[in-house]
Amino acid sequence: MLTLASEQGGLRTYFEVESETEMFAWLQLLTTCSLPVPMNDLTVHHRKILSLSLTVVEARGLLPVDPIRRTANPYCLISLDKTLEATSSVCMNSVNPLWNERIVLE
Repeated sequence: MLTLASEQGGLRTYFEVESETEMFAWLQLLTTCSLPVPMNDLTVHHRKILSLSLTVVEARGLLPVDPIRRTANPYCLISLDKTLEATSSVCMNSVNPLWNERIVLE
């Protein structure tokens, strides 16, 4: 299992894959969808993404917000280019939430 992680402004982002081959395939797909594509020396065309489907799967070992009950009410924020696009449902009283929630951004 390979995990790419980054943290900016207190927001953690994770990308987890089973193998290095799968990681490069995902990175190539995401790069193709988001970067300019040169068409010739004079123009640059951008690919347009019509929709993006994500599955929010799970989190493990979150810090409890309630120290007495040792629980949290976690949710996932999905943002693109620093703009909030969607929010998952809240998993009540869990430090190991399981969402398996599909979110489509259009």
